[in-house]
Amino acid sequence: MFKGLFKRIQGARKLFAASVLLGSAGGLLLIAQAIYMARAVDGAFLGGLDLAALLPVLYVLLGVIALRSLLHSAADYTSARMAQRIKGELRLRLIAKLAELGPEYAKGERSGELIGTAYEGVEHLENYLAKYLPQVAISAFIPAAVLVVTAGTDLLSAAVFAATMPLLVLFMILIGKAAKSKTDKQFQLLGRLGGHFHEILRGLPTLAIFNRSKAQIGIIARIGEEHRRSTMATLRLAFMSAFVMELFASLSTAVVAVFLGLRLVDGEIGFQHAFLVLLLAPEFYTPIRTLGTQFHSGQNGMSAISRIFDILEAEPPGWAEREGALKPQASVNGFHIVFENVTVQRQGEEHPALDGISFELEPGKRVALAGPSGAGKSTILQLLQGFLKPTSGRILIDGIDMAELSMESWRSRLSVLPQKPHLFHGTVGDNIRLGQPGARDEEVRAAAKAAQADGFIGALPQGYDTVLGESAPLSGGQVQRLALARALLREMPLVLLDEPTAAIDIGNEAALMKGLKGALQGRMSITAAHRLHTIHDADRIIVVAGGQVVEDGSPEALMEAGGLYASMYKASGSMGHALETGAGSQADAEQDSHAQPERYKDALIQQQRLVEQGVTEAQQLYERGVSDIAVERGIAAEALSAHKGGGSSHKATGQTERHGGRFAVLLRLLRFVAPYKWRMLIAVLIGFATVAANAGLMGVSGYLIAKAALRPENILLLYVPIVGVRFFGIARGVFRYSERLVAHDLTFRILKELRTWLYKRLEPQGVRLLERKRSGDLLSSVISDVEQMQNLYLRVIAPPVVAVLATVLGYFIMVREHASLAFALVGMLLLSGLAVPWLGHILGKRGASSFVKDRSALYDETSDMLGGLEALSLFGRTADSQERISHIQGKLDRYQKTQHMITALTGGVMSGLANLTMWLLLLMLIPLTASGQIQGYMIPALMLAGFACFESLLPLPQAFQHYSQTMAAGGRLLKLADESGQREQEEKEMARGEMEAGKETKKADMQQQEHSSHMTEMHWKLEISRLSFRYSAAGSDALHELSLTLEKGKRLAIVGESGAGKSTLLQLLLKLRPLEQGSVNINGKSLQAMTEAEARSQFAVVSQNVQLFNASVADNLRLGRSGATDAELMEAARSALIDETIQKLPQGYNTVIGEWGAKLSGGERQRLALARALVCNAPALLFDEPGTGLDALTEQAFASQMSSLYADKAILWITHKLAGLESMDEILVLHEGIICERGTHDQLLAQKGRYWRMWVLQQQEAWDRYLA
Repeated sequence: MFKGLFKRIQGARKLFAASVLLGSAGGLLLIAQAIYMARAVDGAFLGGLDLAALLPVLYVLLGVIALRSLLHSAADYTSARMAQRIKGELRLRLIAKLAELGPEYAKGERSGELIGTAYEGVEHLENYLAKYLPQVAISAFIPAAVLVVTAGTDLLSAAVFAATMPLLVLFMILIGKAAKSKTDKQFQLLGRLGGHFHEILRGLPTLAIFNRSKAQIGIIARIGEEHRRSTMATLRLAFMSAFVMELFASLSTAVVAVFLGLRLVDGEIGFQHAFLVLLLAPEFYTPIRTLGTQFHSGQNGMSAISRIFDILEAEPPGWAEREGALKPQASVNGFHIVFENVTVQRQGEEHPALDGISFELEPGKRVALAGPSGAGKSTILQLLQGFLKPTSGRILIDGIDMAELSMESWRSRLSVLPQKPHLFHGTVGDNIRLGQPGARDEEVRAAAKAAQADGFIGALPQGYDTVLGESAPLSGGQVQRLALARALLREMPLVLLDEPTAAIDIGNEAALMKGLKGALQGRMSITAAHRLHTIHDADRIIVVAGGQVVEDGSPEALMEAGGLYASMYKASGSMGHALETGAGSQADAEQDSHAQPERYKDALIQQQRLVEQGVTEAQQLYERGVSDIAVERGIAAEALSAHKGGGSSHKATGQTERHGGRFAVLLRLLRFVAPYKWRMLIAVLIGFATVAANAGLMGVSGYLIAKAALRPENILLLYVPIVGVRFFGIARGVFRYSERLVAHDLTFRILKELRTWLYKRLEPQGVRLLERKRSGDLLSSVISDVEQMQNLYLRVIAPPVVAVLATVLGYFIMVREHASLAFALVGMLLLSGLAVPWLGHILGKRGASSFVKDRSALYDETSDMLGGLEALSLFGRTADSQERISHIQGKLDRYQKTQHMITALTGGVMSGLANLTMWLLLLMLIPLTASGQIQGYMIPALMLAGFACFESLLPLPQAFQHYSQTMAAGGRLLKLADESGQREQEEKEMARGEMEAGKETKKADMQQQEHSSHMTEMHWKLEISRLSFRYSAAGSDALHELSLTLEKGKRLAIVGESGAGKSTLLQLLLKLRPLEQGSVNINGKSLQAMTEAEARSQFAVVSQNVQLFNASVADNLRLGRSGATDAELMEAARSALIDETIQKLPQGYNTVIGEWGAKLSGGERQRLALARALVCNAPALLFDEPGTGLDALTEQAFASQMSSLYADKAILWITHKLAGLESMDEILVLHEGIICERGTHDQLLAQKGRYWRMWVLQQQEAWDRYLA
């Protein structure tokens, strides 16, 4: 698999070869070091040589140690650079591939998992590439070289080496095969965790509405526990591999030491050769042992590469850009487009989205696509944009098959308004300029005026320079108008519009259609719409149903044909109340006009004048920007300001200081260890026991062969050290395995708790969270920042304690022989354990906060790219997005390059100091032995025992090198949690203040609560009195002294322009925002006195922005009520007219529908959301634009269902459409957050006020058509 990486990344193969050569050269120097070490010890021990005689050997040995240290650093740096080059290139190629795969591919994936793969998945290659792969090569060379030297010295020892090595390799292979599936599962669970977190953070408002946001705490804890268990299952196997290798190596060293000792007694081998073999024995197994310790990293890396290659080798569902592709001819008024028997069959779906459709479109024509939701209209537009390939058939553009076209060139000829527009992080002007980067300010304003967006943009805090983001607090209609301005600014010959007015209020819609008519003059346009009055000017309408073209012709011809289009048009209620005043239905009016033409003509002319007068007044009203007066009054200014300059916690620099410094951050993070303090203590003790066992093994082995070299008369004197060698050999492997398991299990337990704790702090924010933060930034905190804490809990806490204990152990070992040895060892241990980590920390802290910030920015940019991939692809801006990501990657590369240099430097220095300590001890032992102060046979024992104490220091430099980075990540986590906690606390204090201020009201409330506790749903009643709310202290009221009453069986509608405060009211009722002034009582109980769960249980909600989750249909429906039976789900689906559609899905109710319900059409998503609300079975239904995305027939049928099945419910209906409001018991008209009119439909029309003006705008098009 790694061969594929080397082929893809230029220069990687050379770096890999260089790292292996340097590592191999270091191995040869290791052998040379052992040879000179054995020679020096032998000369001092048995040769009787003094220090002066041995200095030349010692100097050579010192030079070998220094050179080996340099090669160690060079090899580490070279392998790290190779890994970094591959990682950087691979990440950019992965991003480019995701852009190439297009938005259709992302529908079947979790965006959070894709983002996590792009960062964490690629990062998993670090240890695999930098350590595991080079170690595989080194593990083949160094043992072979050691074996050759050993064979020339002692064949029996070489035979032991040769016999044990294949067993180790075989065992590692077997373990690898067993661990592969577990490692893959672990990687998938990490991706699932990231994907789930990303989705629920974006979906917190929906989860909160259905009282399911707190339930996610348990789900996140469960997924985290699954990930921990999966990781630990993998680690057990990985550590088992390392344990077996440690055990084999230790036992083999012990066996060799015993054999050498016994043969020394018999005189079969000399001490110098025996000591050389003993020194080489650990080094023979060290490469394979090191490979065992890197085993988990290797397996993780292979799982990550497998997933990355799956994406890199995926086939795009649409047409990919390729060299030599044809470019469409330049055209002013469009193209000749031919669909020839086109079928689209999506993978896993039983029924085709389009089934053999054929039609021709002429340049310069205005074409409309109509039909029921889910009929295939958006699929046709997707085909024309090249995001989908036909399963069969073909599409010709001016006679050229789309398969032969350059997609980049073709899309440059398109202007598109997608069904679900995406706003990018940036200014309003930047968002509009997306398709025309060089557009002048006046051109941007002209496009915004044509899209009826200039009014509300001018009222934003910084106008066109206001920074927006993925959750900028704009209404759905405002977002749609910005996207339309973006499309209109790009004056291309072919314009594709998917539901251009779906979320736009009546007044803006009328003005918008007027502006569109002029903007599209002379251009070819294809519009998919459910609001049929918006396409009555089309030259041609193609009606699609069931994936087939069922009707095709001009609007007049289709009306005369009396088919599906005519039925939908009549059902849309376009004539509505216009004819109700005189002749009932439209059909009745037509019959009456034939019978009494003169009387009807007079009424018609009078009504037409009425409409024209109302239209003029209404258009003047809306053109003044009144529709967006709510924003003008400062609504959401606070949230919009949060987006300025990043809108996220990218200001990482210095954030640990804002939390009291790194030490304060450390203290807070250490609190998470408190519940596991005994586990931590056990991990420390086992870690120390491991070092002690290693010191015992090496020391006793040295003592054994030295004592044996003296050939004691009683062989029994060697039995104790022989038993000691065996004991320490076994104990070392057991302790090392146990220590790794305990430490890693502890760490992953803490990380799981940390993620769950963080979500608990974020969850109360609900709808406000993404007004302050970007989802990519949040995902970066949840995944990478939390993963960064591994460095703290695994390497920063326990290892220093173990190092201190090891230093104490070394002191006592040495002080028994001579105090100067103890001071020398302790001094070197302190120098190495303090100075080198301090050096790594000082050098490594530079840029640490910036690195964490840039890492978060990478998440943000990737998230923004994936979310807006459709727009970026259409407007040819994917390269810009990739360039920004490449720029961030460049900064990450520069930082990590520096870190790799520091790691290599400190690693080489630490290795050199360890060997230097052994050299220093030898230097001191020679004169002490010569003077008789220490027995000569203690030289090998003390040298090797002192060297073994350094094992505890090896992890410290890298741990403290990344300490600042860890604290920066920890500071981000705490800042994120503190912001949420502070806001929640402020709101609670505000609520307490309000409750104290209204003690008299509270007394009445308490009396009513006692009574209401005995009430049933039969007496359900909502009373709102003088409710006011503002988004910021400096702004005006979004709602001002609003009062209303809603009770069982009553139907209340609220209408008004975009930003009038309608959705704000729903958020207050659902406790998504704090109640500031006024009172809200349900069954006599104050809303403030209710818990969030209690308040939300009163309402079933369909919000304006429908969010469905990447789960099965049944799971999405059960958000409404987790305990709902299958029969109840089906009943709700039938009521929402979606059951038949669900049954046709591949797995019916068990079909996974993708993020945001991506695998469904807009209308199908809306109906599923309606069904989800009906599952709640709450006493009141809150509908916020429930008809969005529904065709007229479906909307009419649904309204009929509501009338018959839910007559006993309280219904609050928020809408832009006025059709059907005749059946409402009361209609409230909101303007500037104030109820300016209220009454029934007839009463409001009679007043000739704001409601009347909106109504006549809605009727104008219908009357124009009727008169024509």
